[in-house]
Amino acid sequence: MIRFARRGSLSSSSSMPWLLKPRRFATSTKPRLSTFVVPAPATIAATATANNNRVLVGAFTNGGRFSFKNAPLFWGTLIATAKTSLADLLVQTQIEGKSWSEIDWRRNFVFLTFGFGYLGLGMYGVYVKGFGRMFGQSRMKAFCDKSIRDKLRDTAGLRMLSTQVFLDVAVLNPLCYWPAYYAFKALSFAQADDKRTSGQIVYDTVFVEYPKTFVEDNSGMGLFWVPANFVIYAVPLHLRLPLNHSVSLLWCCILSLWRGGENSTADLPSSAGNHQPSMQPVGKSTWQMA
Repeated sequence: MIRFARRGSLSSSSSMPWLLKPRRFATSTKPRLSTFVVPAPATIAATATANNNRVLVGAFTNGGRFSFKNAPLFWGTLIATAKTSLADLLVQTQIEGKSWSEIDWRRNFVFLTFGFGYLGLGMYGVYVKGFGRMFGQSRMKAFCDKSIRDKLRDTAGLRMLSTQVFLDVAVLNPLCYWPAYYAFKALSFAQADDKRTSGQIVYDTVFVEYPKTFVEDNSGMGLFWVPANFVIYAVPLHLRLPLNHSVSLLWCCILSLWRGGENSTADLPSSAGNHQPSMQPVGKSTWQMA
């Protein structure tokens, strides 16, 4: 039922006041010039610098574009390249007692390229992407994000962790790590008068010389990496490679001292009839041609 207002009721101030009293809309009033305070140029510059620093820091932290979580390939490759080169320089200068003028830069170049190519790009493809597809990215993340107490109670997660450590030490290191390292090393130390092609040098090194030190190389590497990997593969995924490369700094020092020199393994095979000159140690930091 529709009711109509009585005549004259609209004139009453008590009913429908919005029809009788016009509303006042806020008008935009320009502030007076005297109310503006122009900041000093130094204040403007300081504010801009603070904002830029806040944006820059935010990009590398708190889930920013270049944080460990969102850019694991960038950080993993950067850390791997820098730490392998640094480890070799530490060994040559602090342990072998060389001055900067005596540093074997070809040897350091081996660690630099090996760190970038295999430890940086290769490890990201295997340990992050490859293991993620093999074991399930969500399953790995769920286990790695748990507390230590919950991880110890997760039987399936511990079995997955042990499988990852086994694949790393028993499969990847013997079949990928050492062959790649010796290949980088052989190409970097190749003599100018060597008649072999690059492919022949790599083949001779990997399939002829590497088997001679296979057991020694992998047993020594396993003693170092088995306990370390149980910790590395249990941390959150975005911290896996940074932690791996941090621990690997010590390993690269061992590798540089153990297998870093040109003659640290058996002499590389040379083409028939060619005598390849090699550097033989005479004193603490003195070398001569042999």
